[in-house]
Amino acid sequence: MAVVATPFYRLRTVCRLHWKSWNDEYVVFDETSGQTHQLSSVHAFVLHLLTENPHTQSPLVSALLLAIPSADAFTLTEQVQSVLRELESSGLVDVVLS
Repeated sequence: MAVVATPFYRLRTVCRLHWKSWNDEYVVFDETSGQTHQLSSVHAFVLHLLTENPHTQSPLVSALLLAIPSADAFTLTEQVQSVLRELESSGLVDVVLS
């Protein structure tokens, strides 16, 4: 029987973020890389949760469903998957398999 590793997502340990927001738009400057990232409200919500603690995908979707009760769970799950991939490719988030 094969054991499947569960991916945990966390803020990269070297990131030092500075946040600015205007209405539903967010900008995050990573002091260590010198990069500025423009984020949607969903991207910012997920990244903010990851700055507090590492999470698997499921609690992130649950937190979003609480914040947006009218949202569809399937759609939010797909959106969170996409957001996590984008945050990882931008160098803000690491994936750790447990």
